[in-house]
Amino acid sequence: MGAKSNLARAKKILVADDNPIILKSVSLVLRARGYRVLTAATGAEAIGAVNHDRPDLILLDLNFPPDAENVVMPLQHGFQIMDWLWEMSGVPATPVIIISADEPGEYQKATPAVRAAAAFQKPLDNARLLDAIRQALESKRANSPQITGISA
Repeated sequence: MGAKSNLARAKKILVADDNPIILKSVSLVLRARGYRVLTAATGAEAIGAVNHDRPDLILLDLNFPPDAENVVMPLQHGFQIMDWLWEMSGVPATPVIIISADEPGEYQKATPAVRAAAAFQKPLDNARLLDAIRQALESKRANSPQITGISA
């Protein structure tokens, strides 16, 4: 099999974060592991990427700056974006892993309620993040979404 067929089979991961350093560093780590990477710097871009590209997994920041182009439905919080994904987008089985600079106590209690696969506080531990991604993708493949836990 050639490189093209491996690339076509590679899982697609959307990294949605307003911090360009996080977008770049996480993208490099994921590409080095053979994943196809999409990026979004706003909530609206994340929704557009999900609609257009149907990622296999989403790494989602919780806080985005105000979006002047989207005043009808401001997508400044990751939980709003997750609600939209699961209610409106037709991709309810897409695993989401939260990546946030917020204190874990701020979102840990809400994470299972919004069906996130895992949550990580920045700065990210790449080894643990890659393990959570692998587990979430395996869970998706087995058609049994599971909460893998919250990591700080």
